[in-house]
Amino acid sequence: MRERKRLVRLPEAEQGIVIRCLDEKRTALLQEEKDTDAVDDILLKIMDAPVVKVRRERGAYAQR
Repeated sequence: MRERKRLVRLPEAEQGIVIRCLDEKRTALLQEEKDTDAVDDILLKIMDAPVVKVRRERGAYAQR
């Protein structure tokens, strides 16, 4: 079975929330002396995600 990838588009404010949540989880894992590799990888992906311009379309149903 092929690996499936998902594209999530987040405004900067929501990206900041995700980053803060992951950082809090990473801190909790460090305090419990547990492995943080998975959280570190996801955190880096979110922080380094490319910024794309969103083309706005006309009409009521453009932003779904």
